[in-house]
Amino acid sequence: MVGSTFIRPAPKLASAVEAIWDVDVPAAEATALTVRVLPTVFPLLVVHYRDPMVSDRLGKSGHYRQVVTGVQSRAITIRPLGSIGAALVRLRPEAASLLFGETLHEFTDVNIPLSDVFGTTRVSLLGEALAEARGAGARAEVLEDFLTGQMRDRAPDPLVRRAVLDLLGDPRVSVRQLASQLDISERQLSRRFKLLVGTNPKQFARVVRMGNVIGSRRFGGAWADIAYACGFNDQAHLVNEFKSMTGKPPGAFFRAAATPEHQRLNASLATSDFYNTFVA
Repeated sequence: MVGSTFIRPAPKLASAVEAIWDVDVPAAEATALTVRVLPTVFPLLVVHYRDPMVSDRLGKSGHYRQVVTGVQSRAITIRPLGSIGAALVRLRPEAASLLFGETLHEFTDVNIPLSDVFGTTRVSLLGEALAEARGAGARAEVLEDFLTGQMRDRAPDPLVRRAVLDLLGDPRVSVRQLASQLDISERQLSRRFKLLVGTNPKQFARVVRMGNVIGSRRFGGAWADIAYACGFNDQAHLVNEFKSMTGKPPGAFFRAAATPEHQRLNASLATSDFYNTFVA
């Protein structure tokens, strides 16, 4: 039986953490799953404390357990190698640097081993503590204690924070408009933005817009309406952009993801902060 619990972070972490997802799936069911993760601007911290996973991003022998990802502009496919015991943390893009420092450009479109960021001993102890914890709530507390100990004691860059929030609110805003609103040059904005977020504002906006497409479709929107609402020239423009970022046309992708046996889990993902994740 699939165990899936979405948890809001403790107030002490709310400035950097948006949500936690606890997943618990026995091997017999887990090894039959394929997970597709579509583009997102929200960094993820992932700890698999049971069996490892394999990602198409890492090649045929690309097994992993604990990783951090930054802005993701392309879709990835993940498959379990055994039982799934995982805790995933969705981070706020404007505040992820409070955990990882001003090197977020190194996290874009890659998987970074968590041990490279926090050290092998700390990450090993975290995995052991999660494996020993009983229940999603207890695992969330373990994870929150760990993250609290790694948080830098400072506020996020206010200019970058505002730029991120503006683009999340309306990705159609141009870099020129954004720089003018913030009273900074386009070059300075792009430099500071990439340092703390991991990509430039234009690429960030492109991924935000695709995230809006995904969210709108999961709530049942019609493709023509989604194309208009998300600022595409027409439906064909949306289809081409979706295919270039995910590898499949949107209609084909969503039909393939609508498997009856995983309908309940996909429905819960659709209404969660992990709406860019599909199980088939």
